[in-house]
Amino acid sequence: MNFAIALLRNRPATMGGAPILSSPTAPCADCSANTLDAQKRLRRVRGGAEAITTKPFVGLAGRPFSVNETLNIAEKQAIAVAAAELCNDGEPIMINGGTTTFQMVHPLASR
Repeated sequence: MNFAIALLRNRPATMGGAPILSSPTAPCADCSANTLDAQKRLRRVRGGAEAITTKPFVGLAGRPFSVNETLNIAEKQAIAVAAAELCNDGEPIMINGGTTTFQMVHPLASR
């Protein structure tokens, strides 16, 4: 159970929208979470648990954009070309701030 507490202190309650301490197929994990909640060592939330206290998070997670845009560039460009081909002229599109989707600018702008 101490592992679960340590895990939750270092991470948010969810990852990708899914609770990190959750096991619908393992009743013992759910019982452990209930026990830790009763001991006020974690807080049960719907479908999982979260730490009572967490380490403060400062700064951005991951590598800087300028680094990521240089990694796997050929693959990103190939994906971008294929994605741009799915876009029709005059059609509104939304492109997120990722380095792969950023590569869509070039094939779209050259139409």
